[in-house]
Amino acid sequence: CVGQPLALTPTPALPLCGGGGTQHFLFPLPFWGRVWEGDLAQKVGIVTGLQLEAEIARGFQSADVLCLGPGPMKALQAAEHLVEKGATALMSFGIAGGLEPGLKAGDIIASPDALGAALSAKGHSIATIPDPAMTPQDKAALYKKSGACAVDMETSAVRDVAQAHGVPFLILRAICDEAGDTIPDIALKGVSTDGKTQPVRVAAGLLTRPGDVPALIHLGKQQKKAVSALQNAVRMLEYRVDMK
Repeated sequence: CVGQPLALTPTPALPLCGGGGTQHFLFPLPFWGRVWEGDLAQKVGIVTGLQLEAEIARGFQSADVLCLGPGPMKALQAAEHLVEKGATALMSFGIAGGLEPGLKAGDIIASPDALGAALSAKGHSIATIPDPAMTPQDKAALYKKSGACAVDMETSAVRDVAQAHGVPFLILRAICDEAGDTIPDIALKGVSTDGKTQPVRVAAGLLTRPGDVPALIHLGKQQKKAVSALQNAVRMLEYRVDMK
């Protein structure tokens, strides 16, 4: 069963085709340009659910990155902590699951102007749920109910904190599992409550669930595409900063 979206209205986004895949830009925020001109860059707080995502996000040299673990409650706590430390903008960063059938692993979801592209007019959205959508059936049900193009476990919580404190909200996410992909149960054992990877637990679990091996290998390949896309996006943004 899919978890309920945390908000009745999913986070809206706008799609744009370009580069190696579809790039979905969230919210028309002229603020983004000012952030990366340097005057406010040191005040951007980035929230991730996984430590792997946090390591990539630290490629933003002047941003403050915090990962307390996956899920909306951890994301809310992390976002509040970053604001208390002086963040004047918040970003949700990491991987996401695809709900819209056309989205592929490695496709980027980002704030407008983050990759220097113009927006189109067709609307989409991102849903946030407390537990992963594990199967194509779960994702199809959530897609039908919410109309969201993608799903994660943190974005709406970070957005809510940003709105509560009156600071801009940014997003940079990459699609990992696609709408037709199944996330094997054993994959959940690979993440600790604080967002660290636990490959030994996964390997041990496979001894009793060898049938999960093909799906786990496929998911690993999809995650590699998502991680590469995030790394490339961070490098692109840092390059733009250096060129200013």
